[in-house]
Amino acid sequence: MNGADSAAYIWRMAKVRKGRANNIFPALRREDGSLAENLNEKLDLLRARFFPKNPLNTTPRQLDDPPPKEERQWAPVTPNEVANALRSTTNSSAPGPSGVGYKLLKWVHTTRPEFLADIYSDCLTTGIHPWREVTVVAINKPFKPDYLKPKAYRPISLMECAGKLLEKIVAKRINDDIQEYELLPMTQFGSRPYHLALNAASILVHRI
Repeated sequence: MNGADSAAYIWRMAKVRKGRANNIFPALRREDGSLAENLNEKLDLLRARFFPKNPLNTTPRQLDDPPPKEERQWAPVTPNEVANALRSTTNSSAPGPSGVGYKLLKWVHTTRPEFLADIYSDCLTTGIHPWREVTVVAINKPFKPDYLKPKAYRPISLMECAGKLLEKIVAKRINDDIQEYELLPMTQFGSRPYHLALNAASILVHRI
């Protein structure tokens, strides 16, 4: 058994040690104390917990907002940008509602490199993000005393991999602009490449 096979065997054994996953979702308790065992009733309780109705009506723009800047003209997305974005993805990522994962996107890009690049270029030109639907999954919070309560769960959103790939490309372009034009001070560490929390701690210790 070579090194790669040994590593894969170790991870398989780790999965076995954790046991088999249980896909049975327990009943949930209503406010009156009764239990909701029907799937649709559980969904209603989780929906009310995760997405409460917001009575506030807000507008995208406020009266004291500064005047808008000139719209950015995006350059066409190149196949090389798509390939670089795909390198940082993993085939084990959960897909969105369509079921299209990164493995299929990599196959498409290998077969026709210009296909995804043309689609993403049209998205930037028209200002449309086509992949707006997500699959929301309820995950139990660890170490909660009562898993009959909806608040013992938290939602995670499984977004479309094709949409996340487009966002990776746009984020890379914005980060490149930040570096080239020095749009942020050097003391800004969040959401920046090559800037770590360790650097922020080092600056704090230096100043102290």
